[in-house]
Amino acid sequence: MKIGRARRLVYIVLLLTAASAGLFVFRTIAESKMELEDIPPVPQQIVTDVIHYDLDLLKVTTNWPKDLSVENISDKEISGFEILIVAASDDGGPGEMVLWGTDPNNGKQTPLFKPKEIMTLSIRPEAVKKFQDNGKPFLYVQLWRLWVNNDPKFLYSEGALLQQDEKNPGVYHVIRDAKGRSKPHHNHAVPHITHSIKPPSLQDAAIGSF
Repeated sequence: MKIGRARRLVYIVLLLTAASAGLFVFRTIAESKMELEDIPPVPQQIVTDVIHYDLDLLKVTTNWPKDLSVENISDKEISGFEILIVAASDDGGPGEMVLWGTDPNNGKQTPLFKPKEIMTLSIRPEAVKKFQDNGKPFLYVQLWRLWVNNDPKFLYSEGALLQQDEKNPGVYHVIRDAKGRSKPHHNHAVPHITHSIKPPSLQDAAIGSF
């Protein structure tokens, strides 16, 4: 009788031990699952690449997602420029345009952005979110258009120098390409460069999105 009672006690102890172990494993798994669910998603890492041309008048560097640094590396006084930020995508977009100064077709900019000066232009949080939501991990940053000394007759774009058409101020012709080679302007018209968006004054940079 005593041996049988002892055996029953051993069985009970083993059952209780197994139940305790099972409960511990279940709680551990549940707690681990809760911890995983509590971990916030990791923000997408976006890489930026600045497109440079040998004859660019400005040097643009990025501190994504905070701001852009712009240095006047030329001997000219800049009156306005546009910087394009666009996602590397086959379907074209989205994009963001950062503008400073004034298009001389719309007005006069004072003071000018002088040689060796450096400015910082902020990237708005809405633009950062737009690119993150788009899901493309790579962005191109490029100096798009630039004017010097409030002169609308000449436009710098993608490393090239363009001259305004005498009869149609909305059209510019390439007279020197990005490699420094002169071009007869009658063979290299660049139409559809219009000025429907008026850039702001010096005090603030404007931003357009698409």
